[in-house]
Amino acid sequence: MAIDLEPAAERFVVRLEGGRSLAAEAVVLAVGNGPPSTLPLTDRSFLTSPRYIGSPWTPGSLANVGSTDRVLLVGTGLTMMDVVIELRAAGHHGAIEAVSRRGLLPTAHRPGGAAPYRPAQSLTSVFWERTALGLLRALRREVRAAEASGVDWREVINGLRPITADLWGSLSIEERKRFLTHLRPYWDTHRHRTATEVGDQVKALLAEGVLTVHAGRVESLRDTGDGVDATIRRRGSTAATESRVQVAVNCTGPESDLRRWNDPLVNSLLKRRLARLDPLGLGLDTASDGRLITAEGSPVEGLLAVGALRRGALWESTAVPELRGQAARAARSWAAAGLRVAAG
Repeated sequence: MAIDLEPAAERFVVRLEGGRSLAAEAVVLAVGNGPPSTLPLTDRSFLTSPRYIGSPWTPGSLANVGSTDRVLLVGTGLTMMDVVIELRAAGHHGAIEAVSRRGLLPTAHRPGGAAPYRPAQSLTSVFWERTALGLLRALRREVRAAEASGVDWREVINGLRPITADLWGSLSIEERKRFLTHLRPYWDTHRHRTATEVGDQVKALLAEGVLTVHAGRVESLRDTGDGVDATIRRRGSTAATESRVQVAVNCTGPESDLRRWNDPLVNSLLKRRLARLDPLGLGLDTASDGRLITAEGSPVEGLLAVGALRRGALWESTAVPELRGQAARAARSWAAAGLRVAAG
């Protein structure tokens, strides 16, 4: 793992964990998604409890969940669905309770294929207003127009992928903040969908009452020795409720605030002033071609980011088509310049 990067005589030296170093004329930062987000508990002592699973992506992390254990899942997105399916496949048949701020579940892909849908209005049209609310209104108009022609709303969302980065870039920083605060959960549940089969299994578990989903906030989790006392405040309620479970699982997904990653390579770039955070803290500030912007505001030649580190500039920057396009553009540019590249 790369832990440090230092400029040196028209090249870079990348230092690896364990003491090795690599020299390159150009470096691509392709670090992927961040670590799991940390639950915002007032009493953080629970985070070290054996009854808490902080990263369900870690192989074997769910192995010690008892077959009849009552399980609390914090988060109701794709990670939650994956955990539910994995538990059931392993023979778990206890009750599962899931909670998130809005209690929204990812929508499912439509069965079968469909022809690509092209947005009816161009990006330069006043159809796409330059506010978060304006974009929501425009998207709803587009969906209504598509449905009138027999086109499923999912194809409209898919059709926006080529211009999503441009639409995001057209918003001011304040409007991007409004999107993140008010609209992001709805975008995520419609844009990042689950497989039809998974959606059907989750619906069946909800209908059976095995899985329950609440909108609310976990105020505290306390290990009592033989279980976990969870204090949950339901959305719209003035009083908190108590729930007894055996295990709590963090299903809130990857940390989106780069300031909380505590990644040694990112920290070294910031410390050396070779990079700076984007205005929203979603990633690193980059030029339009992906070059890192220094603390003083200048692009760094030969130092480029792809993927999650560019989320602040592009928003959609983690799926394969977007990653492939970013990598291809970097490769063509640097191959033409005859540069030797190191990826970290």
